[in-house]
Amino acid sequence: MLQDAVAAMAARLRRRRRTFALLGLALLLYALAGYVLLPALLRSAATRYAAGELHAQLSIGALRFDPFRCLLQVDDLRLRDARQQPLLGFKRLRVNADPLLSLFTASLRLAELRLEQPDLDLVLYADGSLNLLRLLPPSPPQPETSPSALPDLRIATLAISAGHLRFTDHSKPAPFTLELQPVDFTLQDLRTQLGHASAYQLSALSRAGERLDWRGELSLQPLALSGALRIGALQARTVAAYLQNQLPLRLLDGEVDVQGHYQLQLSPQLELALQLPQIELRQLALGEYGGTQTPLRVRKISLRDLDFSLAQRRLQLRTLTLEAPQLQLRREADGRLNLSRLLAPAAPVAADSAKSAAASPAADSKAVAWQLALDELQLREGLIDVQDLSLRTPFAMQLPALSLQLAQYRNSADSQPRLRLDTRLRQNGRDIGQLHLSGSLRPAAPAASLQLQLQGLQLSALQPYLQQYSGVLLHSGVLGLQAQLDYATQSRGANLHLAGALDIAQLRAADRAQDQDFARWRQLQLEGFDLQLPAQEAPRLRIARVRLREPYARVIVQADQSLNLAQLGSAPSAAPQPPAAAAAVAPADAKPLQLEIGALRIENGSAYFADESITPRFAAGIEQLQGGLDRLSSAADARTHLQLRGQVAAYAPVSIDGSLMPLAPTRYSDLSLAFRNMELSTFNPYSGKFAGYNIAKGKLSTELHYHIEDRVLRAEHHVRLDQLEFGEATGSKDAAPLPVKLAVALLKDRHGVIDLQLPVNGSLDDPQFRYGALLRQTFFNLLTRIASAPFAALGALFGGGEELQYLDFAPGSAALGEATRDKLAALRKALLERPALKLEVPQTVSETDREALAQQALAAQLPAASDTAGQRRALEALMQQLQLPRPEAGASEAALRGALLTALQPGAQALEELGRQRALAVQDALLSASEIAPERLFIVGAGPAGASDSGAVRMPLSLR
Repeated sequence: MLQDAVAAMAARLRRRRRTFALLGLALLLYALAGYVLLPALLRSAATRYAAGELHAQLSIGALRFDPFRCLLQVDDLRLRDARQQPLLGFKRLRVNADPLLSLFTASLRLAELRLEQPDLDLVLYADGSLNLLRLLPPSPPQPETSPSALPDLRIATLAISAGHLRFTDHSKPAPFTLELQPVDFTLQDLRTQLGHASAYQLSALSRAGERLDWRGELSLQPLALSGALRIGALQARTVAAYLQNQLPLRLLDGEVDVQGHYQLQLSPQLELALQLPQIELRQLALGEYGGTQTPLRVRKISLRDLDFSLAQRRLQLRTLTLEAPQLQLRREADGRLNLSRLLAPAAPVAADSAKSAAASPAADSKAVAWQLALDELQLREGLIDVQDLSLRTPFAMQLPALSLQLAQYRNSADSQPRLRLDTRLRQNGRDIGQLHLSGSLRPAAPAASLQLQLQGLQLSALQPYLQQYSGVLLHSGVLGLQAQLDYATQSRGANLHLAGALDIAQLRAADRAQDQDFARWRQLQLEGFDLQLPAQEAPRLRIARVRLREPYARVIVQADQSLNLAQLGSAPSAAPQPPAAAAAVAPADAKPLQLEIGALRIENGSAYFADESITPRFAAGIEQLQGGLDRLSSAADARTHLQLRGQVAAYAPVSIDGSLMPLAPTRYSDLSLAFRNMELSTFNPYSGKFAGYNIAKGKLSTELHYHIEDRVLRAEHHVRLDQLEFGEATGSKDAAPLPVKLAVALLKDRHGVIDLQLPVNGSLDDPQFRYGALLRQTFFNLLTRIASAPFAALGALFGGGEELQYLDFAPGSAALGEATRDKLAALRKALLERPALKLEVPQTVSETDREALAQQALAAQLPAASDTAGQRRALEALMQQLQLPRPEAGASEAALRGALLTALQPGAQALEELGRQRALAVQDALLSASEIAPERLFIVGAGPAGASDSGAVRMPLSLR
């Protein structure tokens, strides 16, 4: 028994030795296969696969496998393509499997998967293919199958350390290259089972110093990511270099920091949620496409508490802050804005894309609208640099210290965010105004209700625009505006309402050609103005009161008889307008402005008028102008009352009263103007040109009344000239051929006053109607009538009728008849009232006087006879006495009388004496009252005599 037991034991020992030997041999073979054979096979298979299937060159520094720990380690692997271009490589790969657990759980379990210093070169070619994928042979088409569940995989630790990624994209217009080094990634407890989340961490650093820190949890079923994200110093140049012309804006500079949390889920629906407490963008610079300028720079942009949800279509932001933004707003010479070049050119849309876009609205209309919210927008220390190069003289202005606040913005229909904007206006290094804007907006409408305040705007800064379109040179002027601005859109269009007060102080505007002031004032105030620009209706402007303090206007008639004000409307040598400006025309259905001004008041105004079309030039000024207008309106039937008071020079008051239709003065105007005590020497230029004499002295007072109704003018002029005296003759070729001095003497009374009424009537539709010329012609027609018939004028004024110029005498007599004495009485009165007149009395005789004197001599020498015989004897006796030839026998008594009358004809001396006696008789009759100075009457030589209807001798008097 013992022996059997021993033998059995020995047999068991031998079996165990064989078993151990077999086990040892198996372990040895396993070890040899793991340590030696498997690495060699893996190296050989990998090399052959790379060369045969991938057409690439694979090199492996070392490949080791620890069969007892199931640890695979590969060192210094490098893979190059057929052109010897590097594809990928790494310093070390460690794969540590758990075969027993994998065996018992029917899954792949890895305790560790670690990649050290990987080096990956990714190249995206122009056709969109990737260099690594190009190595793979084309796979046969696979039948469509439903997605299968992921295999059961567990990796306790997956790590990549000190990686190097080089990415090159040739699909862009310009190749893009990005290098990340080091790249570190860890993933703990990766599982493919449903609902399991694995912790991961990723960090990377670019050559430009950009850093990515990404950590959180990863779930493969369903695929989801969540965790914290931090991007540091991401360069705008990197984004711009990659996206290139796909960006709407051209990024030149800037870097962004982002940190926050994220959630990404692909199933059951796509959901991306971001909670980013802080996003900071520094030194942003945007450039022009196709240019070298940098129109926009921002020192810092900060976003706080951003909340984004793709599934809920929500984007909320607590604050958005822009620090020190700088914007260059420039209008080019061709009229285009430089900001248009900030945007990339629009790419052409393919036909298929257009069709799909046209078909999309129906589907998009069912989508939930996005919810946008911004609690506060702040812009601080901003600067806008404005330039307009389209003008003849470029315009430049800055808006420094710009601040903007926008609060509680929502994209909902009832959102009314609050807005406030403050800035200064600066030009050439000096402040030229301040702008303040505050109120509420309604973006959904859109609509706005804003309070606008503009202070101290120096209007001279706008000179380049005035120069472009007029000949005005604006030296100074300060504008202030306080107004309420309301804007709203409706189905018919946009409505704009502006109401408030406007003030322009210290304005001084000059004629650019001569740099002489044509208008200025101390202050212009528009109180209670209300401007409405309703859609599809006529614009309306109402102003409660306009105050104009110390205004001044300079009106010049140029040498070519044009007004200086008319020449101010066009810019001298105007430059061609850009096409956009040239094409801008008023719409055909534009409605005229409806204007209404409650009152216009002028305080202490003045004006200057000069006429350079005559030599010497005429000039006069109006001072201390007061008054204004009441109810100025553009309504068709509106009438405005006008009342103005002022004075010409220092002591000549002027008044203007009446009413008119301001926008249709030819339809109705009724104005009365009065000028008093004006120095006539002021009008020497006109007197010298049209009358031929300068004015030595005199005063003018005149009252003018103009009435225009339906373009028919009725004007009355009451002119009073006091102590008018002419000086030297000017020899003007334009002077009227009239005895002006005589006419003035006839018009001037004994007090030295000329009082005239000059009516002017006519139709304004008459193409020959010119009021100034017509008035001048009326005046000269009056002078012509007076000068050509001075005695008729005196007779009309003082009696005696039109025959006052002529005195009738009985033939051969110097005695004054009753009718002649009546005329002399009227003439004496006229001479008393017209002390400037001088009278010439001619020594007048005629042939009838010769016969009358002979009859008188015959009657004086014939004795009285009672019968015919006695009369004949007396005639014969007288002939004998006069030693006349004896009459023939039988001669008639008439023949005897004829012979005697011939013999008794008076001589020249007798006739002269008769003419002198007549002149003396007239002189005595006029000077008998001793009220007329004798030196005003002149007895002149014999002149031609006239004959009256009664046969009397007519003495023609003359005035000078």
